Amino acid sequence: MPRLILPIGSPGSPTEARTALRMAEMRLQGWRTTVYTPGSTLLDAPFRAVGIDLRHLPLHGPADLASMRTLASHLRGEEPRAAIVAQDYDTAFLALCARKLARRQDLRVILVSDQRRPPRTTWLARRIYRNLSALVFTSIYSLALFRMAEQKTGRVLTSPDRVHVSLHGAGTPPPAADEPKGPVIALYHGELRPGCGLRHLIDALPAMRGRRLRLMIAGQGRSDYMDRLRRRAISRDVMDLISWRRERPSMAELAATAHFGIFPYHGEELFGDSNVELMAAGRPQVVTSGHVAREYLGDDGGAVYIPADAPADAYTSAMLRLSTDADLRARLGADAADAYRRRFDPGRLLADFAAILEK
Repeated sequence: MPRLILPIGSPGSPTEARTALRMAEMRLQGWRTTVYTPGSTLLDAPFRAVGIDLRHLPLHGPADLASMRTLASHLRGEEPRAAIVAQDYDTAFLALCARKLARRQDLRVILVSDQRRPPRTTWLARRIYRNLSALVFTSIYSLALFRMAEQKTGRVLTSPDRVHVSLHGAGTPPPAADEPKGPVIALYHGELRPGCGLRHLIDALPAMRGRRLRLMIAGQGRSDYMDRLRRRAISRDVMDLISWRRERPSMAELAATAHFGIFPYHGEELFGDSNVELMAAGRPQVVTSGHVAREYLGDDGGAVYIPADAPADAYTSAMLRLSTDADLRARLGADAADAYRRRFDPGRLLADFAAILEK
């Protein structure tokens, strides 16, 4: 049985951990899985819970010689079909160096990228691309950014036959729950930082007073940014219309308490796991119409689209539409759950990724 090796780079972001946990399900395709983490109890817990082989490395970046040597020692004893999957440039570089130290050029090193910005094209980045066994993008938009970078630099960064697209689902989807009783809850779940567009939602809330609608913000961010959001809410006299959840509970829990999602992303595209998880839960969502959102949700994925440069009035209109029409929410929610099952069937996604590993 071949082995899949997943180093999660320090400090180990929640997105990396979720993606690694999905890849760990490759054992269903006949792969043994070993996950390396920096040793965080919180990060390790989900892997321990499903019995995955878990090991620790500092993973302090591309110059971390100790991690490089330890990983190389592991690789020396691996069978030829083993594959190392990295999720960022630094970890990919470390894996490539460990493979060279181990004198195991027969092992595959794969970079899985969900980049939403133009990729690096430095000398080091070009070396990484050339030596990768495969470069897997999680969206067509990410692939397009890579191709545009090639055109801009006039360089072919890696062989076209090594480039693949493999959409990521949300793992095991939470069960769709009946709508909760009481006021209609619009949910934002994700990072709290400039670019997430929450100021537009706060500006839209005064027009919602008396409409039995509340906004739930579930996420973490820098304290100064969260203070700015709270001051803005106070100045608009809407603090009583907002509930704050800093602990970011699971989408299964949040979907059971919310009627629809709302994601007013501005600037770089922040579309990600929360959107797909809400889709799996059978809840509609209001989202800005960027490339990645359109690619994942399509026109039948339970989404109400708003232009990325839309004013606060556009969010007011969308929230009013969804908050006052239960039949519309039910129809869009059913569309979302159906589209998720068709596009992100876990078994098919795992089989697709296994085919990439086998090439």
